[in-house]
Amino acid sequence: MHTPLAKTNDPISSHAAGYKFANSEVLKNHEAIILDLLRRFPNRTSKQLAAIEKEESGEYALDRYQIARRLSGMEEKGLIKGTDKSVKGERQWWAVKIV
Repeated sequence: MHTPLAKTNDPISSHAAGYKFANSEVLKNHEAIILDLLRRFPNRTSKQLAAIEKEESGEYALDRYQIARRLSGMEEKGLIKGTDKSVKGERQWWAVKIV
């Protein structure tokens, strides 16, 4: 199953942008950054991963929301898994596949 980047009721322009982004190097780059973070820092939330990313990459870091938006799609691809437990309402994640 594919996680759409636009909601069903979003305008066609959102679907077009989502399709373009889904087939871009930007998405692959975001996923690679997140996968690297999760290999080195497993069982972290998107907020925790963003803090690590900001410390390592400074102003060019992915923010918490960019990271959170990629996690479910990465889970569907079998790259990562989320825990059943949560930290303050957020799931923790870890890498399961080396690409």
